[in-house]
Amino acid sequence: MSVLTVKLVTGFVALSAIAGASFYVRALHADITRLTVQAQRAQSDVAARDAVINRLNANEQEKIEAHQKLESSRASIAGTLERVQEINKRLVYENAEFRTWSNGALPADVIRMQSAPALTGSADYLEHVPASDGVPVTSDASAN
Repeated sequence: MSVLTVKLVTGFVALSAIAGASFYVRALHADITRLTVQAQRAQSDVAARDAVINRLNANEQEKIEAHQKLESSRASIAGTLERVQEINKRLVYENAEFRTWSNGALPADVIRMQSAPALTGSADYLEHVPASDGVPVTSDASAN
């Protein structure tokens, strides 16, 4: 082989090595870019997840506070009810006339009202009105 052929082969090998290294570096840059995008996406996913967790924790704390407030109100109402019941019991025992009245039978009208079924609309009302107390029929609404 001549010196020129050796130089050409060596040059070709060097050029091939440089081209291969260039392609390898480009592939590494593409991998770095892809991995950077994946890392950014993962960071944004973690930030979104953390935001959801923080929002759920805040919601839980609000519900705990609302429950405590409700429980406090319930306890206050129970205390008030107990005091009113105690006052009523004391009044019944203090006053003979009141005790006689409270132990007596209810008036007939009240008993009748308690025994009647609950009316849930005008149709129910009309069913329970005696025929002698019927509701008069009004004129045609289209005439107005």
